[in-house]
Amino acid sequence: MIATNGWLRIATTLLTLLTAIAGCQCSGDGSSSADSGSTAADSDTDADTDIDVDTDADSDSDSDTGSDSCPGEETDVALDPALEWEEIPDGMECGVGCKQLTNAGMVEEFDVWGDLVIVAENTGQSSPLINLVDVESSSKAVLDLGFQTIDFFTNHPTLYDGGYHYVLRDSPDHEYYYTWGAPQGEKGYKLLEPCTGALYELDAWSNWLAYVFEPNNPGMQDLYVLNRETLERKAVTDFGGIGEITISGDWITFTRGGGNAEIYAYNVTTEELTNVSDHPSDQFNSRNDGPRVVWTDLRADPGADYGDYTTYGAADIWFYDIETEELRQITSENGIQLNPDINGDWIVWHDYRECPDPDYVYQLCAHIWGYNLVTEEERKISSIVAEDARVWGSRVYFEARYSEEPVQAGVFVQDLDELPDAGPDGGK
Repeated sequence: MIATNGWLRIATTLLTLLTAIAGCQCSGDGSSSADSGSTAADSDTDADTDIDVDTDADSDSDSDTGSDSCPGEETDVALDPALEWEEIPDGMECGVGCKQLTNAGMVEEFDVWGDLVIVAENTGQSSPLINLVDVESSSKAVLDLGFQTIDFFTNHPTLYDGGYHYVLRDSPDHEYYYTWGAPQGEKGYKLLEPCTGALYELDAWSNWLAYVFEPNNPGMQDLYVLNRETLERKAVTDFGGIGEITISGDWITFTRGGGNAEIYAYNVTTEELTNVSDHPSDQFNSRNDGPRVVWTDLRADPGADYGDYTTYGAADIWFYDIETEELRQITSENGIQLNPDINGDWIVWHDYRECPDPDYVYQLCAHIWGYNLVTEEERKISSIVAEDARVWGSRVYFEARYSEEPVQAGVFVQDLDELPDAGPDGGK
């Protein structure tokens, strides 16, 4: 459900980001350390910050999980490797070059890599249905979860260059595992986080897993990373309020909430931590394509509170390249633009400019729009009401309703090359 489900996700994200940054943090060695009070508001856009980053993988630091307090075994259990692919049936009409990909219920989360899409859908059962979709062959397969999963909002399916991941929780021990697998071949699961607590988000790239974890200490949702080859696991931040993580190449971007929301980036190779947005207004909804970052920005509406969508009079999309230091405002239309994504030359987002009240989020009328960084062309992409867009190459993916009774929403894909009046190169 776009309206209800979208607002539930918004509320969940805001709750994570706005939780008070206080208390002590559970550490892997069984001790607890008081919040250092480190802040990012005074950071420059370079790597010189006063935030503690664990840079010594061999030290006995709080991120060491080889302790008695969080023992856990590095489990490697094979699941049934067979995937049964079936043709995607015809769906709702959504325009030229557009196709409906899923129709099992309510989309909770999805991720894209190349021709593949992984989708967690709420079908009303005790566990979500996780589909793997091959857009090129127009086929899909249901992934075998293997054992009981955690609630619908925290399964976090993600794709990367080697296959797919999603999160499982071993109940009642509450140890978190990540699955691994590929469209063809073996798959299984391994220990992700042995400490008890709450895991909020997961993303993957190459050998790295990035996740947001709260180790039984309310308010201390921090960024953690796991190297799947070395099994090194460590906390990157220690100040709480972390959310909306994305990893691409060497860079992880995230939103730090609590007061002034800002966008940060962490380089897994250099262990550099950068305040990307560094502005007194609120910035959030970050995503990145390597060092290039996009986010939602409220600097055009200083009175707005990012924790309350009803206060927005304007919300724009901004872009920043960490390597070249180029900063660019992407949208300046009246109304609200939210949840951007970036890949290659394209930035996409969902946009309320055509709504009866373009400054009001809680209405079912947004469409997907896009901007090309090279041609500087801005264009409407979805011909149907939609939200939560992702872009990869010349394809844009988004959520949209396909049924009103019962209310259900699926993932759709739009080919940019087939947009009306897009020209021979799709407007790129």
